[in-house]
Amino acid sequence: MRIIVNHVSRMSMGHICAAGIQQDGDKCVRPVGGIGERMMAWEFARTFRLGNEVDCGEPRHARIQRPHVEDRRVNLSELRVRGRLQVDGFWRLLSRIAKDRLCDIFGSALQSHGGTCVRRPGRGNSSLGCLRVSSAGTRPALSCRGNDVRLQLDTDLGPCDIKVNDLRFYYANGEWGTKSDLVQRVGYHIRGGETTILGVGLTRPWQEAHGGERLCWLQITGIFLEGNPYLEKR
Repeated sequence: MRIIVNHVSRMSMGHICAAGIQQDGDKCVRPVGGIGERMMAWEFARTFRLGNEVDCGEPRHARIQRPHVEDRRVNLSELRVRGRLQVDGFWRLLSRIAKDRLCDIFGSALQSHGGTCVRRPGRGNSSLGCLRVSSAGTRPALSCRGNDVRLQLDTDLGPCDIKVNDLRFYYANGEWGTKSDLVQRVGYHIRGGETTILGVGLTRPWQEAHGGERLCWLQITGIFLEGNPYLEKR
């Protein structure tokens, strides 16, 4: 199985989560290691560079916990990079699979909650997708808040304030830390109206507060500008 990587997000304690589109279709796949290994060490960031064509070997079905139906168990030692899409080809891929509404990606059970969006675990047929940023309404606003990056965005479920876990905003050249210069540069282009597509996903279930309900929270796994989807310095 080969995928084109289009989601790479930071996780806890120096781990990452990556996913991509199967080369022979539009199906999204999230490679995971052995049983219980749903995160990968940061060393795999080079393998799962955005746009990379990654040969994952022969996948096995992981134990599915909806809505995370994209999980496939792979042997991490067998991963091989076979190439990388050029900028134009990567943007065409994103444009082909992107949807206009969050509910088109995650279904009608997605709901507004606490200024963002959530879905209850145990149901659903998708936890990953790509969203076109609408040119109507208020311009999205990208900003740093403490150690996090967040995007304020008008959606089909109303205004949302969403955590950005796109790895590029936290890790570069072997160093961890919020990349405020990148936040400013990308934010400038978004505010200026450049066509933008977002990688979006639902987290594994977790409680926001003690005694609260375990929910799957909306996150941004990638920010892609039409003129520079890889966000490379020029």
